[in-house]
Amino acid sequence: MLRMKKTLVILFCWILICSCQDNENSLVEQNLKGKVKTVVMTEFGAKEAFGEPQKDELGYKSQQKFNEHGNLIQSSWYDDMGGLEGKLKAKYDRDENLIEWVWYDKDGALKRKYKYKNDKDGNIVQGIIYDEDGELTRKYKNKFDNNGNITQNLQYNEDGGLESKCKYKNDKDGNVIQQLNYDKDGELERRYKNKFDKDGNMIQQLRYNQDGELESKEEFVYNKNGDNTRSIWYDEDGEVKNKYRYKYQFDKHKNWIEKIEYKDAEIESITEREIEYYPIPFYLKLIN
Repeated sequence: MLRMKKTLVILFCWILICSCQDNENSLVEQNLKGKVKTVVMTEFGAKEAFGEPQKDELGYKSQQKFNEHGNLIQSSWYDDMGGLEGKLKAKYDRDENLIEWVWYDKDGALKRKYKYKNDKDGNIVQGIIYDEDGELTRKYKNKFDNNGNITQNLQYNEDGGLESKCKYKNDKDGNVIQQLNYDKDGELERRYKNKFDKDGNMIQQLRYNQDGELESKEEFVYNKNGDNTRSIWYDEDGEVKNKYRYKYQFDKHKNWIEKIEYKDAEIESITEREIEYYPIPFYLKLIN
């Protein structure tokens, strides 16, 4: 059950990212290089034996499929026996703007449907979520500035009542440097302040409660490929809560195919990725 919850969290975080991102394609958003066609990701628990990292029991497995424009068109996830647990399928318009996500259970029955409306610049300005019976369960609206950066997100319940509001402040490169979360009555619930490096990678996040008190701090370090290599979590007193470290192996496209995660110096997990690429067109082979 914990593995399934982790997988669902990853998937719904991805849906949320899709709903708030600008018109960059899915490969860019996932820091994948080249003409990626499919990614099969398998996470294992891990332990050290004879001084070497060793895979333990299967944690979760997922598969993502991308179209030739670099957008995610299908995501499937599996249980620890390899059985299908669920599937998400996406639809895009002729300009490659996301217009629909559909979530199916392991038997192929509809679970949820997410429908999106885009502005002329390809930004998602509205999302509507329906349940398995076609009933509206949630609706949200986004606002963007003239540069296509998100500035506001409003969440509504099935009756049209406002449930929450998020306001965003962006730097000159379009990175969200501040996020304010409000409840349905307009009361501030939480504030985030973010810092980014010159490549647009988040290197620090500060989280404050409704009273303006610091709740936690996270710091991130990246390699030259933009992969997170180290994370440190601090509590409200500035004491280190957890340290994470990641070691990678890469393919020739500089996409990682193995990631070993350490938590507080103890090995935590080993994740493997099998990446398939679209073939290079014959005329490009000739040019090269």
